[in-house]
Amino acid sequence: MWTIPAVILPIVAATLAWFAYDERNYALDQEYRFLEAHARIAEGRMAGLLRNIEQLLTRVAEERPAVPAARLADYEAVLAERMADFPELKVLAVTDAEGRVRITVNPPLKGFDASGREYFRAQRDGTSSGRLFISRPFKTPYGETNAGFSVPMRGPQGEFLGVVAVGIQPAYFGEVLTELKPAGQSVAALLNTHGDILYRLPDPEKHAGASVAKGAPFRAFMRSDKRTSRGIGRASVDGVERIYVHRQIGDSTLAVAVARPLDEVLAEWRRNVAVRLLVFAGAAAIIIVLAAIAHRRHREMLEGKAFAEQLIDTASIMLVGIDNRGRVTIFNEAAERVTGYRRDEVLGCDWFLLAVPRERYPQVWEMFRTCQPAGKIPRTFENPILTKSGEERLISWQNSEVREHGVAVATISFGLDITEQKQMEEIRRNEEVSRRLVALQEEERRRLAVELHDRTSPNLSALRMNLSSLTAALSEEAADKLAALQEDTAALLTDTIESIRDVSTDFRPPLLDYAGLGSALEGYARHLGRRTGIDVRVANTGPTSRLDPDLETNLFRIAQEAMINSAKHSQAQSVNVTLAQRSDAIELAVCDDGIGFDPAVASQSGYDAGYGLTAMRKRAEFIGADFRLENGLDGGMCIRVSVAARGSAVAAPRSLTET
Repeated sequence: MWTIPAVILPIVAATLAWFAYDERNYALDQEYRFLEAHARIAEGRMAGLLRNIEQLLTRVAEERPAVPAARLADYEAVLAERMADFPELKVLAVTDAEGRVRITVNPPLKGFDASGREYFRAQRDGTSSGRLFISRPFKTPYGETNAGFSVPMRGPQGEFLGVVAVGIQPAYFGEVLTELKPAGQSVAALLNTHGDILYRLPDPEKHAGASVAKGAPFRAFMRSDKRTSRGIGRASVDGVERIYVHRQIGDSTLAVAVARPLDEVLAEWRRNVAVRLLVFAGAAAIIIVLAAIAHRRHREMLEGKAFAEQLIDTASIMLVGIDNRGRVTIFNEAAERVTGYRRDEVLGCDWFLLAVPRERYPQVWEMFRTCQPAGKIPRTFENPILTKSGEERLISWQNSEVREHGVAVATISFGLDITEQKQMEEIRRNEEVSRRLVALQEEERRRLAVELHDRTSPNLSALRMNLSSLTAALSEEAADKLAALQEDTAALLTDTIESIRDVSTDFRPPLLDYAGLGSALEGYARHLGRRTGIDVRVANTGPTSRLDPDLETNLFRIAQEAMINSAKHSQAQSVNVTLAQRSDAIELAVCDDGIGFDPAVASQSGYDAGYGLTAMRKRAEFIGADFRLENGLDGGMCIRVSVAARGSAVAAPRSLTET
């Protein structure tokens, strides 16, 4: 009687342990892939910036020696115009051979002695490993921690004439790293090969200029001699154990580090292990209890039928006894509750004709007729039954045989109703698949938006700068002849940049990630208004702090779909979007002054089942929101969504104008 638990439980325990180990490795591998993807994004943006900086500095280094002293002021104006195409650059300075700043687009730096700066000494002494040198962090005259990016100026004979250097706005690093979405104790940092932190999120001011050179993760990265390094280790800055990825930025001396606390990565895995342990413990307890009950029942049958019947009636699970002809001999109170039959209605009746669904009757009866006499009825299986009301319920059965003189004369089956459990498992499985698909779609949209912007904008800006330079280099006669062509080309570049910005905004507005829902709605409303000519207005009295990222994303997509539907189908002249907070709930409404709709006609025509409304309803379900579609008081259509607010640790401005 105890052989089955003694054999099955160790096997199940070993299987669960193997699955737990495999799932832990899978969770870590997925996180590594996620971190590497973000590191590549940051590398792409920084590598593009470094290329543009080197081109700009090289051009200035080649032009400056030929500029006479009398025209330095004019040349400064030319540099200031070029710098307008590089908003991420804070200052551009040109020094002489002694390190004095002679030309700068930021006048307060003129005359500044840069001879002690690393970026000047490296170029003067020839210790730079490449033409573009990136110095270690230092304090600027403005009190900020920054690094210098420089190229040397040399004369016709190769003599050293000075350096051309720029400093990058620290906020640009923040913009790049913010896209990696560091939250909680997750970290995104820009480092050099000395281990110095140029910028780190979170707490950039606290960690600017700090060193991680002694930390095990950074040492492992430097020892690996690979472009990308990954692993698990404790950070030297705060001692938190994290899973990390380091990736070198191009051929530069910079690298990006992305890390997430190991506890967060394995939190879901640990919950799953705990749940499985509980399930295993419960199942083991049930098996042991059932085995004990079966053993006890066997002993009690020998001790007296009265005691056995009392035990049967008090059992909390279904207990059904069937003789070798399929007639019911035992039927307890739990079986009465599940099936709806009284005991006197069932005893002596054919169980298979009474409770087995008709389509399964031949199969089940044949199995019983063949296996029961030989004592080969399966110990456990799941099988549906029909209740008195005709409802089908799924029962998990545990079977035992009653033997006399070595021959099976009856079967006792313990049944547990698992109908609701199976239904809930299926619902949760379908909802989880849908959520993952939506999350993957959002991530792909964001990636495409970033890729489109980063791959094209720098090149188009460079083309516009080259066009301006070519125009400035023409003689007055040639410039007059080519003026129309120059204007057409400039307009074409501007239109291309705007088109790329429009497509990127449709994919995933950057404001949604770094400014929050309210600002993203305002920005998209202006974008849609410019594109369609419809008056789109946003009234934002929503929360002043950031909401949960999933909540913000789904609310924005609902509003976006509603605005697009109004623009395409409602013949509206204006659309009003309202975002408000009522107590602890967020309310979103999108109303237009279009032709409205007839609910009855919409339902008959399949409008309610259209892709747009279906997607909006499904997104509302994902975040537990109340979704309503109604006609406006003065015509038109309104879509209203109300959902409980779920906050984020990131503060957000109330409106775009405040940012």
